[in-house]
Amino acid sequence: QEKKKKKDEDALNVRRGSVPLTYKELRRMNSRVREERKCRVCRDKEVGVVFLPCGHLVTCTSCAPTVAECVVCRTRISSSVRVYMA
Repeated sequence: QEKKKKKDEDALNVRRGSVPLTYKELRRMNSRVREERKCRVCRDKEVGVVFLPCGHLVTCTSCAPTVAECVVCRTRISSSVRVYMA
């Protein structure tokens, strides 16, 4: 019971070291995460395809078929896998 309470408190109190993050820092982090989840080709939809063999998750399902090389590392794409964010 005590362990669960501690875990719940940790989830609510986002901390960097022992100092709570400021509102401005949280907004900056949120913005960065949102940007990382956007397609690197169209910059509109959410990423949803992993390229193999490199493993980069950088394009949406609409843009993935239009690229032959990974937009990050330029590795030739041998296959791709649709992923679902849960």
